[in-house]
Amino acid sequence: MGFVASKISRKIKRFNVESRAHSLLDKDSLRPPPKFETTLRDIQRTLEENPNFATKESLKDSSLNERLKQVYVTTPNEVVVVEDAPRGTAGKPLPTSRTSDTSFQYGITEPTNVPRGKCTLSQAMTFLNDYAQDPSEWTVNKIADVYKLKTQTVDKIVLYFKVFQLYIPDKKKTDELLGANKQKMLEGDGKNEHKNS
Repeated sequence: MGFVASKISRKIKRFNVESRAHSLLDKDSLRPPPKFETTLRDIQRTLEENPNFATKESLKDSSLNERLKQVYVTTPNEVVVVEDAPRGTAGKPLPTSRTSDTSFQYGITEPTNVPRGKCTLSQAMTFLNDYAQDPSEWTVNKIADVYKLKTQTVDKIVLYFKVFQLYIPDKKKTDELLGANKQKMLEGDGKNEHKNS
């Protein structure tokens, strides 16, 4: 019931809203907004201090108008050539190369300074690859010493993360497997056709 009532009341509120707005804006005197008590107190105090304040604000000041008439802006039709800015400000030289480094190995820039106990993505990939290649040479303790990491952290990294390896199956074996499966599927379809007929 509430949904229907709100839908009806919304239609009533929006009925002929454009012409009502135009008629309200066309009125010469609009209803002033309500004033808060603090605003009324400020107005009262201002009128007590300067009784001519309201009339002074509504009158034009001819001296200001004369000053405004004296202001002229002229632009010459000359082309201004801007010289190059001085190289480096406050002893700091500008970069010599304006090209960006696009050789991000993993899509991000590697930090130059790595704090102790942390490693970069490329370092992690390197030691994971080394560990996968030869775990007897690259032990968890050796990796922790080389990269200045905690042994427990390296142990968990080696346990839960692996480097992707590309495995390409032998074409001859795949053809044999696919051929055998295809043959079984064909034989299965023939049996099903005989059962259905």
